[in-house]
Amino acid sequence: MELLSPAGNVEKLSYAYAYGADAAYIGLKKFSLRVKADNFYEDEYKKVIELKNKYPNKRLHCALNISFHDNDIDNLKRNIDYFKLYPIDAFIAQDIGIVPLLQKNFPNAELHLSTQASCVNSEAVRMYKSIGFKRIVLGRELSLNEIKRIKDSNPDMQIETFVHGAMCIAYAGRCLMSAYLTGRSAQSGFCSHTCRWEYDVLTKPNGAKKLAESGDLFLREHQRPDEYFPVFEGEDFTAILSSKDLRMM
Repeated sequence: MELLSPAGNVEKLSYAYAYGADAAYIGLKKFSLRVKADNFYEDEYKKVIELKNKYPNKRLHCALNISFHDNDIDNLKRNIDYFKLYPIDAFIAQDIGIVPLLQKNFPNAELHLSTQASCVNSEAVRMYKSIGFKRIVLGRELSLNEIKRIKDSNPDMQIETFVHGAMCIAYAGRCLMSAYLTGRSAQSGFCSHTCRWEYDVLTKPNGAKKLAESGDLFLREHQRPDEYFPVFEGEDFTAILSSKDLRMM
């Protein structure tokens, strides 16, 4: 088993290694969903190399887990030589468009599928293995029993899961609320967590008795009094309202 920790800057990377993490993952600016972290840039690779030398058995993963547009691919290509300065053991990616680029330029680094890819079944795991992925970070929506079934079906694939953290109302953060209300895309690392804001629940003037199933319910966010969001509750889901945090431990 490997205990993996996020590291938003060099200091946090040092703490992660010192306090027992087997590996830590960093983000490189503009390509990681953790845009609010300090991330890594300029000559910080020298400090990272020093830490790797100090903790020779620790691993370093690099998150390139945004959804890449063509201009992002171009930017990635321009930064390849800079990435090569870091002692990266594995890349965490969700967009298969960058897979050939990483395989060509980092033949010794593993490919790990990001949880953002929403891999939630055994057949998908086999498909990703066929194109070169060494590890699958499963979708956070899975139960322990589902995780066990996937692992039993793919015993030679490394499986990674989150045990704590925020759960999105959409699969792997594929939600447009943040982009719609604030212009900040969740898939570019700028999620404003609009699902966690304070809303009013409103009804039409002649609300139906079975409000939860009627489509007569609306949400109104406090800072947007003239904007309404319809709410509909169906089997196993309620739209819009935020999920509880993940606690798999």
